[in-house]
Amino acid sequence: MARSHRRQVVFPEVIRSATVIETRRLSSGMRRIVLGGSQLREFSRDGVDFPALRSEGFDDFVRLFFPLDDAGTMALPVQHERTVEWPRDPRPVTRNYTVRSVDTDAAELTLDFVTHDTGIASTWGRRCSVGDSIPLLGPVRSGHAPADVDWVLLVGDETALPAIARYLEEARAGERIRVFVEVADAERELPLPTAADAEVTWVHRGGAAAGTGHLLETAVRTAPWWEGAVFVWVAGESTALKGIRRYLREDRALPPEMVDVTGYWRRAEVLTRVDDPEVPDLSARESEPFDTLAERAEMFSPFAIRAANTLRIPLHVSHGVRTVDSLASVTETDRGALAKFVRYLRAVGVLAEDVDGGLILADLGEAMLADDWISHWLDFDGIEARVELSITGLVESLRTGGASASLLTGKTLSEDLAGSPRLTELHHNHIADEAAFLGPALVQDYSFDGVSTMAVTGAASGVVLGSILTRYDAMSATVLGVPSELGLVRRDLATWPDIDGRVRDCAQSVMSEPRVRPSGGFDAYLLLEVTGHYRDDDLALLLANAAAGVSENGKLVVVERLSDDKSVNEDQAEFDLLMLCMHGSGVRTRVEFESVAAAAGLVVTASRLVGWGIEVLDLQRAPGAVEAVVHQR
Repeated sequence: MARSHRRQVVFPEVIRSATVIETRRLSSGMRRIVLGGSQLREFSRDGVDFPALRSEGFDDFVRLFFPLDDAGTMALPVQHERTVEWPRDPRPVTRNYTVRSVDTDAAELTLDFVTHDTGIASTWGRRCSVGDSIPLLGPVRSGHAPADVDWVLLVGDETALPAIARYLEEARAGERIRVFVEVADAERELPLPTAADAEVTWVHRGGAAAGTGHLLETAVRTAPWWEGAVFVWVAGESTALKGIRRYLREDRALPPEMVDVTGYWRRAEVLTRVDDPEVPDLSARESEPFDTLAERAEMFSPFAIRAANTLRIPLHVSHGVRTVDSLASVTETDRGALAKFVRYLRAVGVLAEDVDGGLILADLGEAMLADDWISHWLDFDGIEARVELSITGLVESLRTGGASASLLTGKTLSEDLAGSPRLTELHHNHIADEAAFLGPALVQDYSFDGVSTMAVTGAASGVVLGSILTRYDAMSATVLGVPSELGLVRRDLATWPDIDGRVRDCAQSVMSEPRVRPSGGFDAYLLLEVTGHYRDDDLALLLANAAAGVSENGKLVVVERLSDDKSVNEDQAEFDLLMLCMHGSGVRTRVEFESVAAAAGLVVTASRLVGWGIEVLDLQRAPGAVEAVVHQR
């Protein structure tokens, strides 16, 4: 996923309870719900202190939780200190809603609900009354308004109106904004006050159902295109946005970081209760054990869907390729083999046929094109697939306790990266994209006061340093790594040209002591999510040599994901096994990490969680121990 042009801020994941304190009709299709309650402020629960709800971005959202069944049974995530654990059986029923506004002094959260459809959330929004309570989660991150652009383009249907209205309301005087909003008719239009220089175009469906037709796309395509750098934000019905996304990314050739297209909803048949047609029927058949086993153990579909994506079959069909012969030509595949594959893709709901027998996209095919990150994730030639394919060597890793070769490539991940500059860059970009959230969280929740010189290593170094050096303008940094990594870090740092003179490179293995250091050593050495890539003995050597490069009162700052045996969910356990197969390591517990640190002659002197549960550990020398450890090794 490309990094957004918008600065990101992350907040702890907190489940709160709120109560409806006001409702108001905004139009014939929109109702405003104001929620309040003490848990929107700072509060404590089960001995843990939680911060007040914050919202700093125009398209921030909260997750609302709804009952699993007509009896009102509720499933909620398990709350931890800064994160929540999502249960898989049963899964909570949630819907995302844009934060229209937050009044922190009054502890009020305002949401606007589109009310003309039947759905779990829309029906609640239409029927709720003062005094009703609802659990919610978020916002867990905010994207600030884009900076350094000449104009902004906002496009959406009714569901996007709360975000568009908030953007306009918060926009600065003189900011140039172009807006296109599709609604049913003139009665559904809302006032959009703004201090900006905004041009608003309302598109009326004229009786057509929401999420159908191409009126919004046509309005965007045919409007004059303004000159200058633009940031584009688009939201609405997922399928209806495909043409707009294609226009922006392909016809206008806008870079991915300048285009934010989000499917807020998807047209689908909603089964309703016989006794109340405005309420969805929540009854569902429970899965039998064998059904669950078959679903989890089946291997064909994940590979086949990725093959379809890698060959760009959904993309070609969306562009008008209608026959197997034409599809074989554009994908450069064997016609007979592809015909078999197309039959399978039709059977599983990726492709379908129109009334004339031509190929069209079915629901899964549409979903595969819903966002760029989905295509990247499903690409066999991409880094996400290569990382996940490491699990095919799981049996070998379980037998040896070390990294294993993928059954598909015959090599470990490290060997594949070493032999492919393309994969190396993709791997770096994947980590650095995630670090776009880590950097702001680190400077928000961790203090580097007193640090004037710092060494740093890790694929995310450039992105995280951008946040740290912007916050601490008297600090300088030295980035350690092999030359290919340093080149990519330098490219990331180009986003912050003002800090360039305060960063120097040091080309070396991070397993060695820093060759370049200030007199007396660095005040701090920051290791960004690298310790999980090493086995215990190798990590002990890395930590000992890193500590030898810091000053007498300096510290190692280790940023890493640690495991808690008491609250490991399925996703965390999967990641632990992936790390075993990739690196022969895994996700350590706090006790396991402290044991490795002790072997390096170090002690953990402080720790705290930042962002969504990332651990930040301060390590310092146990007197005289580090030099002895390095000498012994």
